[in-house]
Amino acid sequence: MRLNQYLSKCGISSRRKADELILAKRITVNGVIINSLGEKINPAQDKVTVNGKEIFPKQKIYLLVNKPKGVTCSREDRFAKITINQILPKKFSSLFTIGRLDKDSEGLIILTNDGELCYKITHPKFAIEKEYQVIIDKPFNPEHKAKMLRGIKLENDYLKFKSLTANKTNLKIILSEGKKREIRRLLGYFGYKTIELKRLRIGKLLIGNLASGKYLIISEEIIKKIFK
Repeated sequence: MRLNQYLSKCGISSRRKADELILAKRITVNGVIINSLGEKINPAQDKVTVNGKEIFPKQKIYLLVNKPKGVTCSREDRFAKITINQILPKKFSSLFTIGRLDKDSEGLIILTNDGELCYKITHPKFAIEKEYQVIIDKPFNPEHKAKMLRGIKLENDYLKFKSLTANKTNLKIILSEGKKREIRRLLGYFGYKTIELKRLRIGKLLIGNLASGKYLIISEEIIKKIFK
């Protein structure tokens, strides 16, 4: 098993963050510091430590959370008035967020210690859909739709919607690859201000009737079935 994959199975981080830990020389295998990517281990025999502490695979936890507007997804942020950790029980403080939403947005996010799931949902090659309900400040101009679906280059990012339906100021938008504030930035490029933004779905996981600020624990079996 690749070392970064093992780190994610232990709930340390996503694969991408695990690579950063490796390059920072914070990981040892059988007492030897690892500082190159691609290292493979035998989980049944090798001893792996992070910052000197041995790690083991953890029971996987999955929370669906309806993030309220005004809450920051980061676990710790000295500039945030309230973080996602502050609206959840302390026993979930070690979980990390998949599918971040900016402070002014609301809706479905996933918290977990499963780095493999994080990799699958966030990596562009899997093209996991995310669906949003958006309200803008003025009626949508149908002439802009084709350009938004085709995509534009903006600030070194290529921004595009997978699908878009509009009813005056109410939009339903689906993304298959999420970039930072992608919806707000792309709409803003065409002169629209986003008034409200709510995520309704990640893959086949729906927010349903989950109240704002509440969470729901999902079993590993359901997660495997949905993201098989």
